[in-house]
Amino acid sequence: MKPTFLLLLCLACGGAATTAPATTASRTVATPTTEPTAPARPSVSRPLDPRERAALDRLIGATERARELSFVRHVDAFVQSPDAIAAHADTQLDEEDLAEAGLLYRGLGMIPPDLDLRAHLRDLLGEQVLGYFDPEEDRLVLRDEVVHILSTRPGSPSALDARLVVVHELTHALQAHHLRLRELHDVERSSDADVAFHALVEGDAMLSMLVDLSVEMNVPLENLVTDAAIDQLASGAAGGGNDSLLAAPPIVRVSLVAPYVAGLRFVRALHASGGWRKIDDAFARLPASMEQVLHPERYLQGEAPEPLTLPEFPAFAAAGFERVDEDTLGELELSVFFARGTGEDTNAAAAAGWAGDLLRLYRAGDRPAIVWVIRFDDPREATEAESALRRVADPNDRFHRVNRSLLVCRHVPEAAEAEVLTWFRTEAAGPTVTRAPTAR
Repeated sequence: MKPTFLLLLCLACGGAATTAPATTASRTVATPTTEPTAPARPSVSRPLDPRERAALDRLIGATERARELSFVRHVDAFVQSPDAIAAHADTQLDEEDLAEAGLLYRGLGMIPPDLDLRAHLRDLLGEQVLGYFDPEEDRLVLRDEVVHILSTRPGSPSALDARLVVVHELTHALQAHHLRLRELHDVERSSDADVAFHALVEGDAMLSMLVDLSVEMNVPLENLVTDAAIDQLASGAAGGGNDSLLAAPPIVRVSLVAPYVAGLRFVRALHASGGWRKIDDAFARLPASMEQVLHPERYLQGEAPEPLTLPEFPAFAAAGFERVDEDTLGELELSVFFARGTGEDTNAAAAAGWAGDLLRLYRAGDRPAIVWVIRFDDPREATEAESALRRVADPNDRFHRVNRSLLVCRHVPEAAEAEVLTWFRTEAAGPTVTRAPTAR
């Protein structure tokens, strides 16, 4: 089920091997400014001119000092207008992936049935993307207004905003030079593991950016990475005039913001336990799940999610349904599912006991059917999750709990549900307790 909704949103600018672009989330830590931005320009894509290149070269050294790594080759850089960035992103959106993502999230009741995913993503990317590093092409692309401000208004508040964007993206270039970013992007993973990987990538770039900011502002780094400061960052990322993001369904908004915000918290914990080398090491031992990102102690203690399997269910084929894919959505997306219809983006408490999950998507024409088995740390956590689901359930939710496992069926034909439930009651519950409860 790759690319996930997160990847469709964040990686579209350069295909499956493009690092998530810096967004306005990156700018909320800087001093707000009301200065005018660069004048509107036609759709363009061009190399930097000499003045712009000189401004970039100054930040290359700053990024090396902040991240404690050195560039091993020249960084090619290009300027693109918002229209050019959006047009490039649009070419990277695969119709089959869009259709599959739409089928899944409509089936889960997490996006409106009539949402035009391509148009929605195009609008969102046009508003959000300020720059990206493409490891496939080994090049940096910056929005024209960022380059204009950086090269013509040194010392202004808006130049500090632009500096943060560039340092963030240059950190991705360092990841490509030293930490096998391109190769890691090409590895096939579950959706949950992919989101966790991108949280490491973006959290690393966020911390590097904040280290540079602490030097520029002469502020201790510790002041910029407190929980309160990160909460403010998250609030600014989801608001602050980002009209398309504010209007987006929670699964879209959370998927876009989480790699930056949750990733920063995760990398902060790694840095506290071993500095930049601990973060470098994480690229060789990637977080296995968003549970490990959201609860860094799980990663540091080496506690992996529990693998789950599903058998074949012949009743689906008999009812005219074909199997589309299997995937693990993870704790983050489960928290969004548990918050449907509440006005909140997530219900983190209900999902906090996640120990593993496996979802299978079927289809009959344009009709989805979903079987989702979720394992929790212990029966108490599973009971709390069941109660949370009962509070937000719609008529399409049919769910059952046995021991510490929860089965969710949506749009499943009656005969197929009976077959799934028989298997679940006899085989899927698992031992009563195998993991320590997640700290809250």
